[in-house]
Amino acid sequence: MHRSQTTTINPALPALPSGLLWLPLLCGWLLMFATISPPDRGAAVIGSFDVFGVAKIAVRLLVIAMLGIGWFCLWQRRGRFDAVSRFLPFLAFAAWAVLSTGWSPLKTVSLGQSMSLVSLLMLSISYGLFCRDMDDISRVLKHITCGLVLLNCLILFCYFFVPQLHALQRGEVAALLHPTNAAATAALGMVLLVGCQLVWKWRWATYLLLPGVCASAGVLLLAMNRWSPIVTALVLVLLFARFAGRTMLLGSVLFASTVGALYLVADPGMTVIDKATAATVATASRGQSIRQLSAFSGREKLWDKMWDSHEESPWVGHGYFVTSADGEVKVWDSTSNITAHNFLLQILVTTGFVGMALFLFGVFRPVVGIWFDLVRMRGNTSFAAFCALLACWYVGWGAINSSIAGPLQPESVVFFTVFGLAVGLAVTHRLAVSEQQAVSDQLAVSDQLAVSDQLAVSDQLAVSDQLAVSDQQGEETT
Repeated sequence: MHRSQTTTINPALPALPSGLLWLPLLCGWLLMFATISPPDRGAAVIGSFDVFGVAKIAVRLLVIAMLGIGWFCLWQRRGRFDAVSRFLPFLAFAAWAVLSTGWSPLKTVSLGQSMSLVSLLMLSISYGLFCRDMDDISRVLKHITCGLVLLNCLILFCYFFVPQLHALQRGEVAALLHPTNAAATAALGMVLLVGCQLVWKWRWATYLLLPGVCASAGVLLLAMNRWSPIVTALVLVLLFARFAGRTMLLGSVLFASTVGALYLVADPGMTVIDKATAATVATASRGQSIRQLSAFSGREKLWDKMWDSHEESPWVGHGYFVTSADGEVKVWDSTSNITAHNFLLQILVTTGFVGMALFLFGVFRPVVGIWFDLVRMRGNTSFAAFCALLACWYVGWGAINSSIAGPLQPESVVFFTVFGLAVGLAVTHRLAVSEQQAVSDQLAVSDQLAVSDQLAVSDQLAVSDQLAVSDQQGEETT
């Protein structure tokens, strides 16, 4: 019922060399797995960069070069200007991020992170150029979902069998993957799997659903992140309410009611729930008081410092990914270039009002086009709704985390991938509508010409009849 729901318009558009889709897919895999590194990275080999730092820079440069070659191969594709034009404000934001290196106190940091932003944006534009239909989207979503599941399995393996890598260990500056980032990776893996299964029921999603959800749930539990389960649960409920059929909804309510009734019979005093709740609260609080939790674990103090830092350079910021004039912020008994732990505040502090305006315009410009092409023009409302719910997750997660404005993480790769897929599908639908309109106009002109020819023939016949009548009358008179 909720499978592709694509438009019935199917014009004869030029065939796309689908074999080239491997190019952005490979780049997505490279960027996703370039986000992890072992704690003991060894000595510096080039300047201040160790071997893993050099490898990450090489991956970003390789991705930029490969995607540039892909653009060249597809430059004759119809709709390329429409697709690229929707990213122009975001491209301006990326250019501003690179330009901010000039006044950044940590030029290496700003240049490296802006390079990550450029590679992600090029990946998004590539998907906007490559993807045409739901078959392409299914293939791309399968790859990024498999990547998230593999990352979750790797985290679990290292947590249990390679403890020296400090997977999911808090307090470790150099760990395999910080618990916060691991929680985001697990949450997105769960949302994508459940969403693809509910909305389109793709075969790969059905096969991957149980092991993928189990691995994601395990990482989410071990990461002990308080915010991610809340945001993820809300988005999953919205996905279920929007896309689950009536039978599934009624069956779920009946199942929950039956389980609840049986539990009350077995445990009238609800002692098991009380013990489980107490254990959950103790684990989630991580030794913090109610006052500390209400202050978002010290984030209020950090946000005050970030706002003061923003007022020191309100228009241009301190340089991309740098949150202070000297590159150091003293908070939580440490001094470092810490992120703002809020994605909008992070952009505001690092790039100023100019960068914030470019970022917001860069996001809303394609969103307006997607809304018009996929919703109002009835292109693919299911995919548009799925993207909207995924955007809700990013907004909720980004409220207390830097998210896509932070360092390169799997969540950033997923965001820019889905963003590009939505633009590509919207552009394809607009091309289809234009093609159908052109065909309709041609048919209308043909009909008009046919009617004109018919009228001309009728007029000639009428004139002939009149001449024949006149000749007959003339003969009778004679």
